[in-house]
Amino acid sequence: MGVFAQISAIIWKDVYVQLIKRHYFIALGEILLVVLSFTGVENDRPILPPGKCDKLPCLRLSEPTVYEERNLTEFRAPQLILYTPDTPHAKQLMTTAFPSAPPMTAGYPDYLALARVFKRLTPAPKRGPEQRIVAIQLLSFESNENRLASGYPRDLKFIQSMYDDPRYLSQRFKGITSFEPLPTPVGQRESFAYNQMSLTKGHVKLVGDQLGSHQPEYTFWTSRIPDGPYPFDAKSGYSLTALRAGLGYMVPFCTLVARLVEENQSGMREKLRLVGLNNAVYWLGHFVASFFIGMVAVLCNITHMLFAPNWHSDFHITYLMGIDKTVVFISFTVFTLLYMVKAMFLSLFFTSPTAAVVFALCYWLGGYLAAWFALEDLDGYAATYIIAGRLSKLLTSVLPCIGLHWCFRILGCAVIAGEDYTFDMVSEEVLGLDNVTMVEIWIVMLATTVFVAIMIWYFGNVLTWALGVPLDPWFPFTLKYWRPGAQGSVDIIEPKEPDGYHFQKYPTIEAAVTVSQLEYERKQKHILR
Repeated sequence: MGVFAQISAIIWKDVYVQLIKRHYFIALGEILLVVLSFTGVENDRPILPPGKCDKLPCLRLSEPTVYEERNLTEFRAPQLILYTPDTPHAKQLMTTAFPSAPPMTAGYPDYLALARVFKRLTPAPKRGPEQRIVAIQLLSFESNENRLASGYPRDLKFIQSMYDDPRYLSQRFKGITSFEPLPTPVGQRESFAYNQMSLTKGHVKLVGDQLGSHQPEYTFWTSRIPDGPYPFDAKSGYSLTALRAGLGYMVPFCTLVARLVEENQSGMREKLRLVGLNNAVYWLGHFVASFFIGMVAVLCNITHMLFAPNWHSDFHITYLMGIDKTVVFISFTVFTLLYMVKAMFLSLFFTSPTAAVVFALCYWLGGYLAAWFALEDLDGYAATYIIAGRLSKLLTSVLPCIGLHWCFRILGCAVIAGEDYTFDMVSEEVLGLDNVTMVEIWIVMLATTVFVAIMIWYFGNVLTWALGVPLDPWFPFTLKYWRPGAQGSVDIIEPKEPDGYHFQKYPTIEAAVTVSQLEYERKQKHILR
């Protein structure tokens, strides 16, 4: 009950006395700025044409890409083929399969020799795999099993290789029509198909000639499985979440830093500590008080997102239509926790409220603007978010605004595709294309919150200007901190000789505390006790 009473006192002092009675306009101004920053957020949701299906829910998907059958003459041949092993039978196959240039052929005794030349000759691809030079490893020519009388292998088994940049294959079209994978299916594996059909045709001819089987010439055709359908992309305002949160919560963040620095430098914190207020209770009280104000702003924002319709739509479309409200509430709550502990942490390193506010402002603006401009653009295509790397998303989630931004970008991808986002989807990759999940973003933000809280506990006990009597820097590793007991000792001095008058020992010396000039404030008057 004692701890609860102390926390209640801090909350009462922060929320009622300081924020309502004395600075009520600051508290109301903080909430108002947050609400104003999210005004018009309902128009960030794009107005999308309906999907091509009669039954809802209906995803906005492109038509599947169907490929017609193609013969050998419709494929593009490579310019150079490097093959191994360089045996007479392998040369015979290459001459039969590729009678004219292009492509040119060159054989090498082993795969290592081929790989060295392949790496040196192949230019670095600028878009998609480099298809002008192909390396072929004829596996069936390296084994002596299943051979004809002439030594030519009956079966044909080979591996084709192209020089490619693996990062490029993971990319997707950025704001064209859909989330179609790269490289384009039209030119993909052109040389592979040409080589495969040519080698097979040449091998069948050689085996038929050696066996005396004069079969008619084979005609090869190839077909591909249809691609897609892929979700359509569109412009939206979901990429503006970081800017809205950054501008709206900038003043509450800086105000919290300034209030804590001012309270510490005015001696209020030290007075509270001297009268018995625990250090953890002090921080917890401020945390709960600020969290109360933050949640009021969150509830105002969610209420606005729930009921405000999009002005540009003929139908009643709200920002959170089709989105689980629990997901939005958790995202805002985690964001609120993270920005508050960061404000408390920054307040430990300043003795001037003005300097603290200037630094907090620079940190707040620079923290999210740098990450936003590096990873986003003003178009708001969902593919821009999909293309961003997994490590970039997770590392930037330690910033409050960017973490909240990624949460709403995930929701935006589902909205653009016409998919309802439920709470069961937080552990899934949105549209099956993303490289992070919602719950991973939450975990990073919560882990950062816990880590910063530990740093507040540590630096709040060792910094000389943050605590009247700081502890040693290694105090977490000392037993006396975790198991406090009697500090120091009193030595009892016995008389050297009995005085002959007193038949008992000197009275036991007891430790006592003398308080001097203790005062308290009452009705703006100092009364000494």
